[in-house]
Amino acid sequence: MIASRAVVTTNHPQAIAAALEILAMGGNAVDAAVTALSLLSVVEPMMVSPHGAGVCVIRDGRTGNVVTIDNHATVPLRAHAGMVQPIPGSLENDTEDAENDVGYLAVATPGNLAGWARPLRRRDRLARGGARRPRARRGPAVWPGERPVVRPAIL
Repeated sequence: MIASRAVVTTNHPQAIAAALEILAMGGNAVDAAVTALSLLSVVEPMMVSPHGAGVCVIRDGRTGNVVTIDNHATVPLRAHAGMVQPIPGSLENDTEDAENDVGYLAVATPGNLAGWARPLRRRDRLARGGARRPRARRGPAVWPGERPVVRPAIL
């Protein structure tokens, strides 16, 4: 998509359009990025999800300061380094006692949703300014000729 004075890139045109709309409404790059990520989690949930992990790098255009936010999963407090001792010679990523594969210690809390919300608390221009959010769109959530991954529920 073409826009003046802004660049937005994703792998789906609807995410680009939503992010550009946020910028046109006075939002900043963080507002636009989180909007695009949220929309991508609907139209391409196998690629982007609030239940996943990632890294967010933000550069402040005025000051040049760079902040990196780690959105990776958080392990339980009782997890310990001994859980991940590899079995010598194993090509299957097996570990001693399999504690990292089975049981409550094997479960991690996804970090993306918190990682997306964190920069918004400090940089969300639209929420602070009381601007309206983009209206819901009607129509297909996929490229023409593509089968939808998620079908909307009719309530």
